[in-house]
Amino acid sequence: MRDYLELTKPRITVLILVCTGWAIVRLQERVSLSILVHALLGTALLASGTSALNQWYEVDSMRRCGGRAIVLFLPDE
Repeated sequence: MRDYLELTKPRITVLILVCTGWAIVRLQERVSLSILVHALLGTALLASGTSALNQWYEVDSMRRCGGRAIVLFLPDE
């Protein structure tokens, strides 16, 4: 579970969710709780997935990411 959390970068995701929630509340006159929850859930999934894909993409091109979670799952060369 620890590797999964590192892979999805929860601190960055929370910052993205705060910005998204603020924008929805600020730009809408009346905010439906259902729309807010779905927008935040979708944003969280996209942000987490994007972080994981970014690390997967970087693993071969950048040696500084050797300690990241995705590297732990790759076979040794």
